[in-house]
Amino acid sequence: MTEGTSLEGTSAPGAADFVAERHGGLVKVIPLTARAHEWLAEKTTLEAGRFEGGLVVELRYFGRFAEGILESGMTFGRDRLPDQVPGRAAPAR
Repeated sequence: MTEGTSLEGTSAPGAADFVAERHGGLVKVIPLTARAHEWLAEKTTLEAGRFEGGLVVELRYFGRFAEGILESGMTFGRDRLPDQVPGRAAPAR
């Protein structure tokens, strides 16, 4: 995963549950589906760092966090951009 990019999974276009953006030593994990939102609510606390619709995870912990997501049968992808998350306006084309 490179700076400012997403972790790509094996999902078909449009089917990703999460997108992950690396920002230095932090990763913002953005849920894209209702299932992903539910998973985050179950697995994290209210004290967990949140920013602009995503959960902020230190890079050193991201590997294990991502494994938990993948073990739950969900996927990461680049096929949906963060501005296409339900509830956010899509960019004008």
